[in-house]
Amino acid sequence: MSLIAFPRSTLSADVVRDAMVRRWGLVAPVGLAIMLIVAAVLMRPLIPVDETRYLSVAWEMRQSQDWLVPHLNGQAYSHKPPMLFWLINLAWSVFGENTLVARLTPAAFLPVSVWLTGRLGAMIGGKAVGDRAALVAVGFLVFVVSGTLVMFDAMLTAACLAGLIGLCLAAQGQRVKGLGLFGLMIGAGLLIKGPAALIHLAPAAILAPLWVDRRQNWVIWYAGVIAAIALGAAIGLAWALPAARAGGPDFAQAILWGQTSGRVVNAFDHARPVWYYLALAPILLLPWSVSRNLWAAVRERSTEPMARTGRLAWIAAAGTVILFSLVSGKQAHYVAPAIPSLAIGLALILARRPALSEPGFAVVTFVLGGVLVLIYPLGLLDESWPPYPFALGGLVAMALSVVVWKMRARPAAAAAAAVASIFAGLHVGALLGGLSIYDPSWVAPHLASGADRRPVAVVGEYAGEYGYAARLDRPVSVLAPQAAPDWLASHPDGVVIQAWRDQPALASAPIALRPYRKGMLGVWTAESSLQTEPRDAPASR
Repeated sequence: MSLIAFPRSTLSADVVRDAMVRRWGLVAPVGLAIMLIVAAVLMRPLIPVDETRYLSVAWEMRQSQDWLVPHLNGQAYSHKPPMLFWLINLAWSVFGENTLVARLTPAAFLPVSVWLTGRLGAMIGGKAVGDRAALVAVGFLVFVVSGTLVMFDAMLTAACLAGLIGLCLAAQGQRVKGLGLFGLMIGAGLLIKGPAALIHLAPAAILAPLWVDRRQNWVIWYAGVIAAIALGAAIGLAWALPAARAGGPDFAQAILWGQTSGRVVNAFDHARPVWYYLALAPILLLPWSVSRNLWAAVRERSTEPMARTGRLAWIAAAGTVILFSLVSGKQAHYVAPAIPSLAIGLALILARRPALSEPGFAVVTFVLGGVLVLIYPLGLLDESWPPYPFALGGLVAMALSVVVWKMRARPAAAAAAAVASIFAGLHVGALLGGLSIYDPSWVAPHLASGADRRPVAVVGEYAGEYGYAARLDRPVSVLAPQAAPDWLASHPDGVVIQAWRDQPALASAPIALRPYRKGMLGVWTAESSLQTEPRDAPASR
């Protein structure tokens, strides 16, 4: 049952005629999300430092069999809750330990999120709006890209959408069921990414009088919301309190207070100004930031008043962005879970006014493809980048812009096609080696593990880049540059790894050397002092 039933006359002819929406419903956007996931895991390497770090944490959990306290390089890892690491290990237990399974585990929540977007949109505006909203959601580049990474965004998005569905059920009169689901999803969100879940869900619950269209006893409503939050907190604390006791005082302080206060008040990482998301909006909204329909609706302020419950989508989306703007620590993908709510809002706009064609989507696809073609020849990339892969990927995107142009009369489908085309161009470039300088997995064969147990040391900072790739079964030593020669002298069977920009810590030639990120990555052993040239030097271009 829908919270809003739009009169048939308010639905534009575009919604009724759109063959993709009418014929395929949620199958098309969910299917597209699955196709993009398959392309990502088959064509793109793991990207440090986030993806490699999270897989290393999951690997150490499997090695140690400590399911309570995550570890990174043998130290308790307090930066993220354990849900992702639990799910990856569960998938490994069922399907066997391999990288493909690990990458598919968080990515599988992307099509789930798309489906939930359709369900929430249907509750707000009817099936046509829900189906359209799901298609609009896969037409946001940041939503699709972040959802295919070994990160937390797709998982958190699914939990937040289910929580909003719970609020809708409560508003319909199914208060116990709805707020129970809301509380469970708060708990799931806390185990996925900590208190960030409340930033996504709290505005809709607190501002319910602005969007609920049925008479409510607001004292009972807010009492139920408080009870739901308490349920969610209890779920989070069911892990956090035992983990705090097991992990020690520093770990306890970090997970119970330090990580949250450190990001909200004075970020220890990713500190950004309050206007960060406003400045980034044109990129975060691509390709919809060039939408004729969106800007026409902004100028017109709608030709018809929006039904009251339609405000839920805008409250959820705007509330997330506003609250994250006030938080010290910010990243572009932090607001990705708000994209489905924004997609529902855009679907409502498309349902309330005659749809305009969207030639801008094809133009954006063509231009971004052209940027990929020209970015290296124009000297916008360091010379360590391979020159041709992304140029070829850019040509793919430019060619596919023709398809986007042909779909311009159907805005939601055109946006999804634009994102798929840009995504295809980027991943063709990645498949051809365009991201090879971001792939540290080639180091793994040089780090013998298991029975050999060669000691391994990393010069400088270490964020787990090699732990899972080499399937290390022990922590690595982290050295200051001046300590590297002495360490290697005292560990004749050891291996030293260093990524550097200016000069390496060791004067001898490494046994392996390749461009890495904005510098070089080398591997040394005691025998490397006998060599003058690295065995695995980068190929000349």
